[in-house]
Amino acid sequence: MQRRRASGIPWELIIILLILLPIGGIVLLVIQLTTSKALNPKDVSKIRWTSYLLFIGSALTFSTAFVSLEFMLERAFVMLCLVIPLIAGAIWVNRIASNLKKSGERYKKYPILITTYGQTFLDSIATSMGLSYITVEDDLQKMIILGYFPGAYIDSVRREIILPKVREYDITCKGCGAITKIPRGEAAKCRYCRLPLQ
Repeated sequence: MQRRRASGIPWELIIILLILLPIGGIVLLVIQLTTSKALNPKDVSKIRWTSYLLFIGSALTFSTAFVSLEFMLERAFVMLCLVIPLIAGAIWVNRIASNLKKSGERYKKYPILITTYGQTFLDSIATSMGLSYITVEDDLQKMIILGYFPGAYIDSVRREIILPKVREYDITCKGCGAITKIPRGEAAKCRYCRLPLQ
């Protein structure tokens, strides 16, 4: 299976901007993190390390400014323009990493509850996961927008996620003559004689 390139801002550009223009790099990093669908736990770990590097960069900038700059005005300028934004960016990126980790763990559970166990009512999903109805509704709405459930929508009146119906068709087994319903586009075997259905 061919892997699709993730859409969004190229990571190379973000890294270059983090080095050359930290504030712009932080802003692009936050945009990439909050709009990306294809994040995994390894990415969250990398994001957390990025925040640690931003903390280290701010500490180095702070110490360099006090050692090399003689005038108080220059030190204040460096603090205002570099150190404080780097620290704020590091805290911001670290909080985003924590939130992504929590939501990523929840995002793994929703499809299992909905597609495998057939729980489509948001109240029952909230109860199963130990979350509030509003959290579940917000998470599922974000997942629909990100493409986790293509064609699905949330019915607010019934408090339910509505998934599109899978079109099925009847196929006759050439081995035993049994008629079986299978979803369009999927391969299956006859439940009686185990021959492939075509």
